[in-house]
Amino acid sequence: MKSISRSLATYRLLSLLVLSGLVPGITAQCFNLDGSPVTDPGVVPCLQSGANSNSASMCCNLGRQPSRVKERQATNGDDSALTENASGQQQLEFTGPDICLANGLCQLQLADAQTGRAATPALFSRDSCTQPDWSGGCLRNVCSSVTGDNAALTPCGGSNQTTQWCCGSAGSSTTANCCANWPNHPNAVQVPALFGASSSSSPSSGGSAELPRVGQSGPFTSVSVSVGFGGVVTLVTVTVNGASQVPTGSTFAPSATNVGSVSSRPATNTPASTQATVSSNPSLIGTALGAEASRTGSSDTSDNGEAALVTDASGLSTQEVAGIVAGLVVLVVILVSIGCFMAENMYKKRQQRYRARQLDAAMKQSAFPLAKSRPLM
Repeated sequence: MKSISRSLATYRLLSLLVLSGLVPGITAQCFNLDGSPVTDPGVVPCLQSGANSNSASMCCNLGRQPSRVKERQATNGDDSALTENASGQQQLEFTGPDICLANGLCQLQLADAQTGRAATPALFSRDSCTQPDWSGGCLRNVCSSVTGDNAALTPCGGSNQTTQWCCGSAGSSTTANCCANWPNHPNAVQVPALFGASSSSSPSSGGSAELPRVGQSGPFTSVSVSVGFGGVVTLVTVTVNGASQVPTGSTFAPSATNVGSVSSRPATNTPASTQATVSSNPSLIGTALGAEASRTGSSDTSDNGEAALVTDASGLSTQEVAGIVAGLVVLVVILVSIGCFMAENMYKKRQQRYRARQLDAAMKQSAFPLAKSRPLM
């Protein structure tokens, strides 16, 4: 009986250890370059090649859902103006989550809302890192002047496999003549082809452009577990493709020292389906995913060097697969805990029945004592 009790205690301890190690790995947080935490729940670790859940990784907005995006654009291509160009505006919308590239950068999916065609040129960004101090190989030297948000980048040559990049959106004043004068341009930066390799950059004073972080709801995994005494699981919640509204609102705000930057400012809670407009100036509409991003948010299937993070052969994203695996692990732990609880209860009930039979036998013996034999006369 003592061995059974020890086994039950061991199973309860293992269940608690598994649950305590599982939940923090799924709820990993991302941090901006200045160390501030990213509040958008859609921004999650990419887990680039060679990285695991315990090592440093860059983050992208893998929870972004199809929606319109609003930005103010300068008139006549003048970055110093802050008026909105009412003519020639183009309706753009996010068509799905960002794509994690093998080099640690993010590629945004944007398309024309009227035609469904992907907006060109594509827009890339350096987002956040899983380490608050950006250690472990995070791209801390890439467009380091942008510290509290993600930074826009433009590849030289148009390919996302290049190692030659410029800080800022394609077509903006910050990237003008940058690729032609690379690496001698102030906004030139080198990004290794694979995440984790060493990177170097030129001075990053000014010229870096922040991207608007529009609040979205999206497919990310959350696990909530409450374990009581005795190994009893009282509450388990596993959510895949969960939806959570996030405050939205981005304003184009160029300045004399940081021309062409876009700062993200929180506004009131707005549904992810809020419609907005983007003008056709190339400094901000260079936001596309590959060449054929579908309007419904399907992933880019072209071989442009993206990390295999968006979908697998079954059509599920790695975040969904991770959520399913986590759910299965939690389910196994629940079943083991329930089995241990039931076995312990059965053991206690058997002990109670055994004691009851012993007590009943003792009571009967005291009520009907055996007659003592009398000596023969």
